[in-house]
Amino acid sequence: MADGGGCSVVEKLRWSVVLVLLGGGSGFWMGEEILDQCLPSDFVKVLILYRKQAICGAEKGEPVALLLSPSPFSTIPGAVDSSRHPSGSLFTSFLSAPLQAFLLLLGFSSSDIEMDTFNKAEKLLSQSLDQFGSTLATSDTLDAVWAQGLSDPFLRRLILRFMFCRAVLTLYAPTFNKKEYHPECIPCLPEAVQPSTVLCQMAVLQVASTFGATNRFVLSEGIMLPEGNSI
Repeated sequence: MADGGGCSVVEKLRWSVVLVLLGGGSGFWMGEEILDQCLPSDFVKVLILYRKQAICGAEKGEPVALLLSPSPFSTIPGAVDSSRHPSGSLFTSFLSAPLQAFLLLLGFSSSDIEMDTFNKAEKLLSQSLDQFGSTLATSDTLDAVWAQGLSDPFLRRLILRFMFCRAVLTLYAPTFNKKEYHPECIPCLPEAVQPSTVLCQMAVLQVASTFGATNRFVLSEGIMLPEGNSI
């Protein structure tokens, strides 16, 4: 997975154990065949190796962090069939390319979006993810296994993108208050980064506004863009 002159992804991750479990509802699968269908090959190898290491670690009482996928969106009437997306499930798309996954959720294709608009949304998302990271880093209730993951760039991106994914799918109107369609994590992340917080709702609002899709999400009263920043 890496040239002789560099450090491999697996070597960088050796001190943190984070598993991504894919499946529908309560039936989460860890099979290599399932992962091969959903993730790029190098990412699959990392997770397969990590699965084996984590299982052994769990038997020794070492902490393991889990990112759990929700029920597939194909079971929602009228929802976009994300199984046709080349990257696999919508959940894993959010973990690998969150902005593209957001567009997929809304039923947009790349040809529907002007590059300037896409770049603006990408900048806003990047700022929101940075705020997620800062909030986690200063939290007094962050579990040690997540704190350890934040110190690694790869796992940090994975965790922050998961948070955005969870906020989007929780606030998305067709799945609002339908917990089976909301991704989960173990152990729990702090209350300060739950989807209902102003922090997470603003992150969703800013990206949605860029694409004129704020009406596709259920936001709390009073959640609005800063003055002069409306689309």
